[in-house]
Amino acid sequence: MLNKIEVLLLAELNKKQKYSPINSISIDSFDTAKCMSINTIYKKICNLEKLNYVKKGLKESRKNTYFITDLGIEILKSYK
Repeated sequence: MLNKIEVLLLAELNKKQKYSPINSISIDSFDTAKCMSINTIYKKICNLEKLNYVKKGLKESRKNTYFITDLGIEILKSYK
């Protein structure tokens, strides 16, 4: 079971159409980074990655980037 923050992060990746390694974003590029700490987002993204809802994309300089997987999209649909 996902919590609200995790669902919001998946929804943002889906809304921004981040579906592939080349089309991915870093943690500090999330809109939710404006209202919560980068550390919180990182922890939630790591959990989503363990569940295979999110995967790492190509590096952006030294930063990891992330995109939503097909499984993540399916799970997100169940929360709408």
